Amino acid sequence: MEKMNPNSIGEMLGFKEGVPTSADSVYRSLNADEAIKDIYDSGTVRSKVSAGLPSRYGDTVYWSKGRDGKNHAISNEGYVIEAPHDVAVDRIVTHEDLTGVYTKIDQEVVNILKDHEEEERQRQIYELRKKLGVVNL
Repeated sequence: MEKMNPNSIGEMLGFKEGVPTSADSVYRSLNADEAIKDIYDSGTVRSKVSAGLPSRYGDTVYWSKGRDGKNHAISNEGYVIEAPHDVAVDRIVTHEDLTGVYTKIDQEVVNILKDHEEEERQRQIYELRKKLGVVNL
């Protein structure tokens, strides 16, 4: 039996600064490193209660719908995750669905998911160059 979709998608307040948003995505604030680790350990975006932690909000996973030209607030020590709106409407969001994991580094908003993809791409290019014997291009 498939689990009920726990996602609740609300309207987002637009801020001057923060994570730039898109109308076809949803955003969720997370305030602890452990929350990011839990997504990758469990494979899904879930509530604190579902993760076995106390919370007054129950099993509901709250998201904000993005708006073109608006920003989602992000705290200095926190994170904002991004997923496709259609996925969040249809089902539980998995770690594979995430299109962004944002944080602040030196007051700049950075998508650490994209940075990881770039590192992997650079590693693949290096391995190909090594295989071809042209590492020092």
